[in-house]
Amino acid sequence: MKKSDIYLFFPEEGTVVNKSIYSYTRHPLYSGSICTSLGFAILRNNLLAILTAMIFIIPNVVEIRLEDNELIQRVGENHRHYVKDTPAMFPRLRDLGKLLSLVFLRK
Repeated sequence: MKKSDIYLFFPEEGTVVNKSIYSYTRHPLYSGSICTSLGFAILRNNLLAILTAMIFIIPNVVEIRLEDNELIQRVGENHRHYVKDTPAMFPRLRDLGKLLSLVFLRK
């Protein structure tokens, strides 16, 4: 059993993770999947592929809202402040340099 599996069985034990990449964006996996789908669509150079990739954003936005609402109920005010202070999918421009440093230089 992985350490993260404990939250499946004991959800009240969860805490807000706001370090590393999560200090720049709350949902980096959604960001990555959206960027990947848009990137492949642009490489395909096809309007239908680009529209399909853009439509792919909608369920991600819905899932983010559902997750954040559940975590606010589960974790409380800590997560509400985290939602208020941290962008959902893409980092603020002022934090972009720090994020790139973290990703490429592991600093």
